[in-house]
Amino acid sequence: MKILGILLCALLQAQAAEFWNGAVRYDPPFAMFSNPMLDPTGHTNGWEFSVGGLSAGTNGQSKVEFRLEDMTTFVGKEPVKPIRTMANLRSFSEDKLRAVGQASYYSCSLVKLDGSELLVYTSRTNCVPDTRRPEGWSCSACLFWQQNAEWQKTTLLEIMMEAEKRETLELMTNSLQSLMIWPGKWRPQ
Repeated sequence: MKILGILLCALLQAQAAEFWNGAVRYDPPFAMFSNPMLDPTGHTNGWEFSVGGLSAGTNGQSKVEFRLEDMTTFVGKEPVKPIRTMANLRSFSEDKLRAVGQASYYSCSLVKLDGSELLVYTSRTNCVPDTRRPEGWSCSACLFWQQNAEWQKTTLLEIMMEAEKRETLELMTNSLQSLMIWPGKWRPQ
C-alpha cells in the first residue's frame, strides 16, 4: 500500500509539472531547483523555485513560489466592495494591512507585465529587530489569472518571493519582467 501511495504522489507531481510548464514560463535570475507543490489532498497547489543550504552561494537562501487561488480563499470573508480591478485589490490589501498594523512595513506598486497589471508588495520579513530571526526580504505579487462575472470565482496568480538579501530579492523581482503566462492552460481541479 505504501508503494501505491508513492506512485500516486509521483504521478500527481508529474501532472503538476506538466501543468506549470505549460501555463507559466519563468526564468530565475540564477540557478534554482524547481518542484511542484501538492496540497494535502494531492492537488497541484503551486510551483516552487528555491535555493538553500550549501547551494545558496552568494545570493543566500531564496525561493519563488507560484500558486493559483480563487478570490474567495484570498479574501477570506467577503469585503463590502467587489474586487474586479487591481485598484480594488490594492485597496482591499492596504485596508487589511492597516487593520493589523502592518501597513508601514510594506511598499506597494502597480506594474505592467505582459499587458496585465501586477500588484506588488515588498517588505522586510523581520520588521522588528530580533537576533533569533535572520533578516530577510519578501515580495508578494498578484495578478488576475482568470476573471469571472462572479468576482468571488475569479482566480489570482500569486507569486511569493523570499530572500535573505535585498539585492537577491531585487534580482528575483526584476526577473518577473520575463514572466510569460497562459491562463488558458489552467484546468480547475
